[in-house]
Amino acid sequence: MKSVYIFIIALVFLSPVYLFSQDTIKIKPVERVPADLEIYAKVKMTGAIGYAYCFSGEVVKIINGKMPDNKILITILPGDTAYLNILSHAGENDVLKLFLMFNKAKEEYSTTFINGFVDSEKNSWRIIDIQKK
Repeated sequence: MKSVYIFIIALVFLSPVYLFSQDTIKIKPVERVPADLEIYAKVKMTGAIGYAYCFSGEVVKIINGKMPDNKILITILPGDTAYLNILSHAGENDVLKLFLMFNKAKEEYSTTFINGFVDSEKNSWRIIDIQKK
């Protein structure tokens, strides 16, 4: 019976240590999810629609994956300040590397409710990371 009490006490005291230690590990999305599509693109802010900021993008090079377009319309949701800061501060000649994950086929609209874009084949692509080249 004494060993049961020791086990319970150890469990109570060690659980918070384990739980709090898990929060300190930071994994970048690119390390967590492999990108389905990687592109180099030049972007510039074009305005906003009711739910997102819009950036026009010129695809400079497709590094990994396939995509039919060389022009894209990227939407960034207002709550995502990290992506918004990177894209809005990109210069006219800055080339950004976008890591994208396939989101959904047969999108109804040419814009999407995610951080990403819809290609001409109506596939939506979610941004999982952005890096300056």
